Amino acid sequence: MAHLLAEIRRSPLLWLLVLVPVVLTAHALRPEDHTLLFVLSVAAIVPLAALLSRATESVAARIGDMAGGLLNATLGNLTELLIALAALRAGQYVLGEGLDRRRNRRQRVVSCWARHF
Repeated sequence: MAHLLAEIRRSPLLWLLVLVPVVLTAHALRPEDHTLLFVLSVAAIVPLAALLSRATESVAARIGDMAGGLLNATLGNLTELLIALAALRAGQYVLGEGLDRRRNRRQRVVSCWARHF
């Protein structure tokens, strides 16, 4: 935990993690204010995606290039998958389908890469 706090202090991008509880509080207090919730959520997901990227790179450095690349490509879609699930849950089927097509295209590239190496 101390390592994570030191990393947050060094990186201004990770200061946006403060917005995660702010989004949850704003959703509880003003669930009808969709624009505010959207803007706060977008700003809050950026540092979470950065942390996920750093974590997968750290694991990839320990398990090797091939497995690490596959892990990085797979978890690289996690943010998009969460957004697509939230959009589908909210009834935004067109947005969910577009994100799903993009994710499927990326997975085909990764599986093709994995077969050749």
